[in-house]
Amino acid sequence: MKLFTYFLVFFSLAFSCQSKADILSATLDYNTGKYQQAFDEFKRLSKLGHKDAIYNIGVMYLYGQGVSKNLIDAHSWFSLAADFGLDEARSAARLIEQELAEKEDPQLLEISLNKLNQTFGYERYQNTLLPVFNDKQYQLTTSIPPQRLHTVDAKYPKEAYEKGIEGWVGFG
Repeated sequence: MKLFTYFLVFFSLAFSCQSKADILSATLDYNTGKYQQAFDEFKRLSKLGHKDAIYNIGVMYLYGQGVSKNLIDAHSWFSLAADFGLDEARSAARLIEQELAEKEDPQLLEISLNKLNQTFGYERYQNTLLPVFNDKQYQLTTSIPPQRLHTVDAKYPKEAYEKGIEGWVGFG
């Protein structure tokens, strides 16, 4: 039985490292020139709605790092990151849009963005990955997505604020 436990722990550790995606390792890969690995990590994170990863893919398409340089794809990824709330991504998308206005059909930008939204879009993220905070179990028998009913705001302790203490806030 003890041998089985060691065997199980070994395989859990061996395979868990290969299946995770994190922004730190992706950024390190990018900064060391391992663009293909960085792109793969950023893409995995993008499926989870990570706005910085989405933005970074736009940068990679803009400069042709790990992928072929493609301004239409860069525009789509920047627009997607803007949908997730990154203002600098919106600015980058507008600059690309202005540059391509004379060279490309504007509908190509829209088609590319619509295609990307099917897999990585904010609406898809909201409907499939965003957590639901309510007591009722979501039933898959309806086509109506769950609605957030209640939001809990963090309360910073008054004593800590008065003393100038910074730190994490927990819920009690």
